[in-house]
Amino acid sequence: MLQYTLIAIIGSLLSLFVKLIEELLSKKKRKEKTTEERISKLSNSLEEATKLINEIGKEMRSKHNILEKLKSDIEKYNKLADLEKSKAEAVTQLLREELQEGEKRSFWKSVAINFIFFVFGAVVSILLTKIF
Repeated sequence: MLQYTLIAIIGSLLSLFVKLIEELLSKKKRKEKTTEERISKLSNSLEEATKLINEIGKEMRSKHNILEKLKSDIEKYNKLADLEKSKAEAVTQLLREELQEGEKRSFWKSVAINFIFFVFGAVVSILLTKIF
């Protein structure tokens, strides 16, 4: 009788040991899966940021082209000698104001792009620190 009890206890301990090993292995797989998911999310976020930055760059280039056109228009208006001085000054003032507005917008877009890179750099640093 004692032998059967001893065999049952040893069998229970072996079963418990096997169950613990299985649980540890499944936790390790879940942890690897969550790391892969975080890397995937990070990759997707970086792709979205790249698309956004490209769109902002295209918009900035188009605004730059508009500014260049305005500069050439200023030169043309300066060459028109038949306009009265007051009219010419009014046109020039209007063009200067538009140029200044364009430069302000360009400044804030540059600030936004730098901020986006800063945020993504910080996020990547934090995630890489947690991953590794």
